[in-house]
Amino acid sequence: MNVQKRETIERKPHLFRITTPVHINRLRNLLVTHPNRPLVESIIKGLKSGFWPWAETQGSDEPSIVDNARLQKITDPVHLDFIEKQRDEEISLNRFSAAFDTLLPGMTTVPVWVVPKPHSDKLRLVVDQSAGDYSPNSYIPSNEASVHLDTLHALGRVLIKAKEKHGDAPLILFKTDVSQAYRRLPVHPLWQLRQVVTVCGHHHIDNNNNFGNRGAGRLWATFFGLVLWVAITIKLICDLFAYVDDTFSWELASNVSFYSPYGKFLPTKQAQLLVLFDDVGIPHEERKQVFGAPLQIIGFDVNPNLLTITMLLAARDELVLATRSFANPRQRRSLRDFQRLAGWVNWSLNVYPLLCPGLSGVYEKMRRGSFPFQKLSINNSICHELRWLADHIETSNGVRIIESREWSRSEAHTTFLCDACPSGMGYWSPQTCEGFVCAISPNSRNGIFFFEALTVLSALSHVCESVSPKPHRLAILTDSLNTFDMFNSLHALPAYNPILITATDLLLRSSIQL
Repeated sequence: MNVQKRETIERKPHLFRITTPVHINRLRNLLVTHPNRPLVESIIKGLKSGFWPWAETQGSDEPSIVDNARLQKITDPVHLDFIEKQRDEEISLNRFSAAFDTLLPGMTTVPVWVVPKPHSDKLRLVVDQSAGDYSPNSYIPSNEASVHLDTLHALGRVLIKAKEKHGDAPLILFKTDVSQAYRRLPVHPLWQLRQVVTVCGHHHIDNNNNFGNRGAGRLWATFFGLVLWVAITIKLICDLFAYVDDTFSWELASNVSFYSPYGKFLPTKQAQLLVLFDDVGIPHEERKQVFGAPLQIIGFDVNPNLLTITMLLAARDELVLATRSFANPRQRRSLRDFQRLAGWVNWSLNVYPLLCPGLSGVYEKMRRGSFPFQKLSINNSICHELRWLADHIETSNGVRIIESREWSRSEAHTTFLCDACPSGMGYWSPQTCEGFVCAISPNSRNGIFFFEALTVLSALSHVCESVSPKPHRLAILTDSLNTFDMFNSLHALPAYNPILITATDLLLRSSIQL
């Protein structure tokens, strides 16, 4: 099949271009001391010859031509006009090929749609690489789509340190956005063949990385991670974080620098970052480079001086409504619906970090899905967890106080030791000389891990309900690594999740740091 595809590329070379604004040689020079040389060379190669999005296409029985544009049914004149304008813009930027009328061997067309942008009257063009037979995304394993994005937890940690270092000196936040981030990376011509879009009966090759591609986010994050390595390690711009195409951090309100391309003063770190972007050829727009205190980051209002993160009331109510609507055991929802809800709830965990156990059943169900539109049942366990989650979000004021949750064992106000064995379980406090032990039934079907975790929960419950005054910091020691990981990550398999949910309820009511 690749022979056929390569013949098409050789016959029509004008349709397949490598287009990127990145100054490749300059980036390579800045990365000369990066310790991961294979990664650096892979990114440089991708910028020069196009990236391959982790697809596994060997052995496919796909036909010579796959036309999924037949699924594309757009009749709204406004939407049709918008698609034509978007096509014209992409052609002018050399990211869409010139029009051609006949599909050639090796080509796959993908449908395009028009959807409104959230909280806006503007429109967005969606290229659906998951729709139809032999879709591009069907060749990319789902695990290759995972991307680590920085959250407000990371920002919170550095804000605490900044306040400790600078005292009452006012801080501001800044957010720097990359223009059309994903689209700045080219994809390999063999992948471009799978990105044929059809507009007004004419075909165009999409030459660049597209948001609709399952591997697109990881391609961008890998490239942008190297750029930020340069910013932090070479340019010494500290405490930078990234969420897709946004970079954010803090600065002293008094520390500003003049950025001549925009003709105005900016927070010094932000100005330094934009200078680096200019140096390596990363485009940006003035209107999307913002700063202030408070500032909205990842959809939350963050105040660096009060150390608060606030979810807007409307956003909170919308999430609660969607979560309750999903928690209906009489319905089946697609894997994509599960993924969307999980992503939405994960976003809210920036404000509600203790509510992770509310997604245990959702994640377990998602593991059984293999393609986006596969229908999955919603069981009673999922409903119970989602309603629990919605109840906590609904009764919260939507404000999270950023405070350090990292402290040493010596700083604990109370310490308990926990252990379990096949015959019994117990906990003990050397400070208060109190504890509890009980036998484990030899007929129990639960393994030792269950009782190790249950012992930790029992100690926590005792402190919350019986110890006075309640400690602010509670250290519970266990020799079970699995138990530590479960309570530290707040993630557990469904059989153990009720333990975590109960522990979370106790922690929320008592405000104890565990």
